[in-house]
Amino acid sequence: MNRTRIQRPRVLFVAPEVPHPPFTGAHTRPLSIIRALADDHDVTVVGAAPAGADLSALDAAGARVVCLDAAPYARSPLRVALAGARQLVSPVPLIGRGYSAAIGRLVRDATARVRPDVLHLVSMYSCWYRDDRLPAVIDLSDVVSGLCDSAAAAHPMRYGLARLQERSSARLERRELTKMAAVIAINAEDADRLRRLGVESTVVPLSMSVPADAELAGPATGSGPLRILFVGSFLHHPNRASAAFLARELVPALRRSGLAFALTIAGRAAERVAPAGRAADRVAPAGRAADRVALESGGGGIEYVADVPDLGRLYRSADIVLAPIVFGGGTKNKTLEAMAWGKPVIGTPLAFTGIDAREGAAFVSTPLDGAAMASAVVRLAGDPLLRAAVGKAGRDYVLESHTQGIVDERVRLVYERVLKPRA
Repeated sequence: MNRTRIQRPRVLFVAPEVPHPPFTGAHTRPLSIIRALADDHDVTVVGAAPAGADLSALDAAGARVVCLDAAPYARSPLRVALAGARQLVSPVPLIGRGYSAAIGRLVRDATARVRPDVLHLVSMYSCWYRDDRLPAVIDLSDVVSGLCDSAAAAHPMRYGLARLQERSSARLERRELTKMAAVIAINAEDADRLRRLGVESTVVPLSMSVPADAELAGPATGSGPLRILFVGSFLHHPNRASAAFLARELVPALRRSGLAFALTIAGRAAERVAPAGRAADRVAPAGRAADRVALESGGGGIEYVADVPDLGRLYRSADIVLAPIVFGGGTKNKTLEAMAWGKPVIGTPLAFTGIDAREGAAFVSTPLDGAAMASAVVRLAGDPLLRAAVGKAGRDYVLESHTQGIVDERVRLVYERVLKPRA
């Protein structure tokens, strides 16, 4: 008996930076959405990644890939210099600079070949790849006008021009987002900001991979120094500002307290925030090379570890994780990641946007002030039971509110709505 094969809807997933290791928050969010889509849709991911990048995670997620062998945001020396100068007055990239002619051609070619039913666009910076002939779904990991607002609030004098950028970004968001078939926000705060712009959205939370209980145990603390960890991608200006705050303000305050501690600053391109003039040696944690720069002085040390392929060993050995976010928006991937590892997180209020858990129970919030954060660290350092309780509450929150299952269900509902008129 002949059976007619049901054609699954086709989604062209436009990710200018195709997810590849070492993974950052900019990678894990698209991977989560791709996994949700691949259950009921044929997904083709189009974008760019450096030559030789490991794209196996996309294959495992069930997607095909059309990829340029190039760094998606590579710029000429002149463009790099201009961008550096512009960051002196605003750290938020311009939405209008998000378009790449090479990726635009790739998207058009893939659209003609794949003939998708829907375009999925990653971030506001991808809005320029929308095709008038197709419905588009856009996933906003941040609201750009909100990032400008946050930067200007953090440094009113230095980033005063970010207020002008906020207004121009809001105008673009109103204009371009109303053209989308659906808008996805990453948390309720961003959805409220979009609503004030006249844009309705669906909240799809950030999903987080939670280590098994057996993976959590680290070496016994004993009588050694308190082990403190900060993780981020230092390609991004806010994380570089956070690292500078730790070195210039928190570490001196901790030394004055007399606490014995060891601080590790780790993540993609961490060598960018290491002190100049220090010798670097090559190490190979977890089987792959990484840069490691160590600075020891006074009563505490800072260790900078770059591009570690597996952060598990760092989380396992940490007693406290810091999240000193200077400015930003969205939901912080690294905050949830630390909570998923059962670690007590001390951070500024911006580190916990989109996190609907009780402050003081599942995390500890302090101002962006070296003395205040040092006081919180010293308090947790002296109370191992409190550290364990805060870590457990944070882990329980992630297990309840940031699962892939929640993402799967909400993405399914969004796409059912978008595709229904075309059925």
